Amino acid sequence: MNSLISKAKNVLVAAHDAGGAELVSAWVKAHPGPDYRCVVDGPARAVFARRLGERFACATSAPPAWIDAAEAVLTATSYGSALEDGLRRTARAACKPVIAYLDHWVNYAPRFDHGGERMLPDELWVADETAALVARALFPATRLVLAGNPYVAELRAEAARLGEPRRSSSRILYVSEPVGRANLWMHGEARHDAYDEFDALRLFLSRCEQPGALGEGAEIRFRAHPSETREKYASLLAAFPTLAVTFSNGTTLLEDCRWAGRVCGCSSMALYVADALGCEVFCSIPASGAACLLPLRKITYLRDQVAADCASF
Repeated sequence: MNSLISKAKNVLVAAHDAGGAELVSAWVKAHPGPDYRCVVDGPARAVFARRLGERFACATSAPPAWIDAAEAVLTATSYGSALEDGLRRTARAACKPVIAYLDHWVNYAPRFDHGGERMLPDELWVADETAALVARALFPATRLVLAGNPYVAELRAEAARLGEPRRSSSRILYVSEPVGRANLWMHGEARHDAYDEFDALRLFLSRCEQPGALGEGAEIRFRAHPSETREKYASLLAAFPTLAVTFSNGTTLLEDCRWAGRVCGCSSMALYVADALGCEVFCSIPASGAACLLPLRKITYLRDQVAADCASF
């Protein structure tokens, strides 16, 4: 890979949100050559600890000595967190090469808009050609590198090592996503897309109550987003007492996907992972929202099932 980081022996890494942390830490693990120092906070702390252990020095802010020693800076691109943006600006002021790894396929521009000012990195990394097309259209003057997706590659390798799972279509994993928080940060209103995470979950639960929709009597496992608590959805889940809902307790996303035959959510990276691991993927974005933009092989919209049911009456 021809990148500004290729010959660096000392690399400063930063991440805050879980999605970007998974991607960046997986890349670090797959490229053990340089001396890494990691600036992590929020959900990224657990991700880095799980994947990298104590092999790399970690802190919640970068000491000046780390900036001075760095030959390149690699950051994730979190929603609403100033951690990565602040480090990119500090590194730029110190004349260090700055690289940002995009971990999704949407909302690229706001990730670099902080305090009313846009600051792009010297180099942008993307995981696949779909992301590259989006990034090139938005940032034509910025150097772009197709860095791959070491996170998904790691999961696929582990899945292959474990062998074929005993999946069942009667087991459904629901992956939550703080849609409202992201909209509030980017657009100033939680329901900018005319729905939030509660609307999406309500659609899913209501479909699970319908015979034949997602599997009557299905086992449902609820996996909260790393930035959320299960208590956030307690009252909504309680409104559907006939459904057998349990929580993902300490299991990894790979373990949950190997347990489930079907995985449902909005546009979380977890859906992309589930699709890559061979699960059947469903989308719970209501009819008021836009389409899921994840580059999946196949996705079934619950809202289309609702429309079909209505048309049959």
